[in-house]
Amino acid sequence: MLFTISNEFKHGKRYDDALHYLDRALNIRETHLPSTYDQIARRINGIGLIHDEQEKYNEARQYYQRALDITEKFNASAYDDIAVLLSNISLTFQRQGDYVKAFNFRNRSLKIRETHLSSNHLQIADGLNELGHILLAQKKIRPSSLFL
Repeated sequence: MLFTISNEFKHGKRYDDALHYLDRALNIRETHLPSTYDQIARRINGIGLIHDEQEKYNEARQYYQRALDITEKFNASAYDDIAVLLSNISLTFQRQGDYVKAFNFRNRSLKIRETHLSSNHLQIADGLNELGHILLAQKKIRPSSLFL
């Protein structure tokens, strides 16, 4: 319920209220349901998303990394969650102009998806597209070369 309330505040751009309810939800899970690692990681990722929307990229990245650490430690088979968290981290670096780190995290995300999905899956195409955007931002490729 607290997570749902938090989402409503987030969509209304009432970020402080959203963080308040999400922090409460996270605290309850960590205190009373510590074995629900996947839900704890999702709440932590949610806090990161709120910071991301506020353009607080360093804070967002800390939460994404924490969620990634938990997911990799306790639920390493959740490849899609891991790939999403890596993509989220990549976006924070990309928005701050650190394209090398952005590329590396996006590439890790893509490699995970390539291992688990068919080569023509939409998420593979999206990952390749995002890598292209990073290379364009670095001026390592020209837009016209994409059509050759």
